[in-house]
Amino acid sequence: MSKLIGSSKMLFKKLNLINNLQNFIMMKKLSLYACLLLLISTTVVTAQNLPTNPDPGKCYVKCITKDVFDTVTETVQVQPAYQTLSVVPATYKTVEERVLVKEATKRYSFVPAV
Repeated sequence: MSKLIGSSKMLFKKLNLINNLQNFIMMKKLSLYACLLLLISTTVVTAQNLPTNPDPGKCYVKCITKDVFDTVTETVQVQPAYQTLSVVPATYKTVEERVLVKEATKRYSFVPAV
């Protein structure tokens, strides 16, 4: 009988230890969830880009509005204007003309008397 009582005390201690461990793990999980909730809420509050030094009496709220789309027709430059330089080859033709090569001159020659 004493063996049975000692065995049940040992079993009770083990169950008590398991229960304490489960409570400890549950508290750790709750602490982790609380930290995550605090981190997320802090991020949401600071993500609104509210002024750091607001004027007293004014209300600052971030309002989200839907995007507005409109069809617009506009002229877009696809290629810029430019100037080109074109080379035109020379043209040749055969022409006959009289060209003065040497002007007319007068020449005096000396002939001795005989």
